[in-house]
Order: sequence, then C-alpha cells, then structure tokens
Amino acid sequence: MRIAKYEITKQRYLEISRTSKNRPLLTPYFKSTIADFGGVNRGSGEMPTDMRRYRTWRNIIVVVVIGLFALNADQAGQYVQAFSGADSAALQKQANLKPAATFGDKLAAAALERTNHFVIYNPKYMKIDYPNGDVPRYFGVCSDVVIRSYRALGIDLQKLVHERMGGDRNIAHRRVANLRRYFTRYGKSLKISKNPEDYKPGDIVTYHLDKSRYSNKHVAIVSSRKSLSGQPLIVHNIGLGPQLEDALFKFKITGHYRYTPKGWQNAVKPGAKATKKKTDKRG
Repeated sequence: MRIAKYEITKQRYLEISRTSKNRPLLTPYFKSTIADFGGVNRGSGEMPTDMRRYRTWRNIIVVVVIGLFALNADQAGQYVQAFSGADSAALQKQANLKPAATFGDKLAAAALERTNHFVIYNPKYMKIDYPNGDVPRYFGVCSDVVIRSYRALGIDLQKLVHERMGGDRNIAHRRVANLRRYFTRYGKSLKISKNPEDYKPGDIVTYHLDKSRYSNKHVAIVSSRKSLSGQPLIVHNIGLGPQLEDALFKFKITGHYRYTPKGWQNAVKPGAKATKKKTDKRG
C-alpha cells in the first residue's frame, strides 16, 4: 500500500509514527522530508522547532489583524501612524481636538458619525414622507450621506430643495446634479484646486466617475481628519456604505461647495422638540 506524498503532513506523521504497525507505510522519502522541517523525535512526538515558530507568528498575526478590525477607524489609524514612526506630538494634538464650533466642523462630525451605520447601496426610487422624509435607514447612496449629515443638524435638504427648486420631492434632493445647482445658488461655489488646504471640514465635493455601475455622478463631505501626508479625508458612500477614506483627489472633481444655512444655530434636530418663547400678556 502506497501513500501519496501530498497526503502526509507533519502532524499526521507524528500520529502514524506512534503506532509501530504503520511504520512500514512510511517510505524513506517521507521520513527525510519530515525531518527537513526541523527534526522530529518519533518516539517523543515533540513538535518540530520550525513548526512551533510558524504557529507562534501565525497566532500573533491573527491577533493583530482581529484587533485592528475591532478598533474603530480612528484608533486603528492612530496605531498605524504610531508604528510607522509618525510624530507622537501630532497624534496627541489630533486626539485632543476642541469641540466643533463652526457649522463646517459640526457637519464634518455628523458625516463621520455616519460611518458607524450599516448601509446597503440601493439607488431604487422610493416614496418617502415629506418633510424630513428618508429611505429606510439601511439603504442609501452617496447623496444620502450629505442629506443625513445635514439632517442630523436639523437641516432638511428635502424640504429646502423642493421649496426652492421644485421637482419630485421623493427623489429631487437625492440627485447629485440637483444638489450641485442648489449649493451653487444658495451656498458658495468654490474654486476647484489640487491644494489640500483649500478643502475645509464640512465642504461638499462632487465628482465624475469614469466607471460606475449606477451613476457617474458622486458626492462626498470633507472630514476634519487628515492622512499622514496632510490630505483631508472624505466621507462618502461609493458602494460599501459610508466610509472615511483618503480619496479627495482620487476621482475627477466637478464641484466644490460650502453651504451654511441661515439660522442653523436655531435649527431643531430630529427627535428634539421646538421650544416656544413665552409671551408676556400683561398690559
């Protein structure tokens, strides 16, 4: 009876070698091959030194990978920066950022929060409520990242776009082309450049995608986080849900906007109740 050489493993060799009646099945080729892995004492059943080293490093790598996935994107990025020799003072400064003050900072923070949500990319037309209507929370496209981020601050783009520009209130505000026109008319249309310093937290950037399954129009929000090279990261949904990514200049930019609604400080956030001022009825 012959055993093919690829059917023998080091572990199997140890098991077979413990039973004397199976020893004749092992040809000299198999014995010499197994011995090459670091030497095996057939009688003791001790694991080869090379095998122990292999398993130790394998376990270390598995633990590190699982740990990185368990951390959120910010923590993982900080650990990667630390191990890559990044300036610890810069990391400490980034970790101790002051609370958001400007509207752009708040919008960037709201966009970053969207990366914690599981969203399936689904561009299907759906009838939604009005105002403050939204598709099911587990569905969304790139424009929904913008819409939901503004809505987290009490700004309803669905209502604003419909009242000022018309169109189907179920879908008009979710089309990138309509958002571009709206931001141009009621916000600031900024110069398109390759200078990362020109892109501030909360800025809206639109793109043209050369290859896309659904649409070649894309939109993202500039975050307050930066890459190791100092380039602002963006929050967008390009198919795998809202993500924080180093992709500001990855695609062809078609528009750069900054939209701060008037009276945004008094906007009522979802779930909050508007407070009415008491009037003095005396005299």
